[in-house]
Amino acid sequence: WTDTFSKYVKDDFTECLRLFECLYEASDPKDKKELGKLIEMVISLSEADLSIEWTGNNFRPVGAKLLDETLVNEPLSWLSDMRYGQVLEPFQKGLSHYIEAKQRPERLADTITDVYEALEAMAKIVTGKDKDLSANRELFISKLGLSTYYKRMLKDYIEYANEYRHAVEPSEERKQPSPNEVEAFIYINRNIKAIVKVLLGQFTLAPFSPIYIIRLLFPNQ
Repeated sequence: WTDTFSKYVKDDFTECLRLFECLYEASDPKDKKELGKLIEMVISLSEADLSIEWTGNNFRPVGAKLLDETLVNEPLSWLSDMRYGQVLEPFQKGLSHYIEAKQRPERLADTITDVYEALEAMAKIVTGKDKDLSANRELFISKLGLSTYYKRMLKDYIEYANEYRHAVEPSEERKQPSPNEVEAFIYINRNIKAIVKVLLGQFTLAPFSPIYIIRLLFPNQ
């Protein structure tokens, strides 16, 4: 089994993390508990700073504690509600790509695409319109009751993301974003979703229905 594990991972740190996540997902409840303890122990015994932590079912990046709480922990906590699955999935994927970017810098652009898709999914819930974020931008900001400043900010946010989401000409070379830029991109994404959380938190919601949420938030629309 050890030989098979090594052959699959091939000294790739990211693949090792993925494999442990898959093993955890496929395990029965008793084995999950033991595997989780083992993973946490291995991380704690590492002499190098791995900059990751085990959440209980997957790995996520670790930086400054305050930043982790606002950037990662808090949004993951409330997005884990099954009602926001379409938002949570790309957001988690983006965080995974952000971890991978330590060894594979090209993953930084993928991170931007992923967290952009998370915000796009949230905009669809708030507006009730199945459109891309560019098309939903003005209505999204309007529904959130934000000023024209945020409308401009979201426009710039979309334009920045599009530099990495869209294909470039064969003769052109795509410029890679810096880790600091990507972290800031995630942070802005989180702040917009936090505003949505405040609005949604004003109500006790029935079993999830996007239309139901919209009617609660905007009864006169």
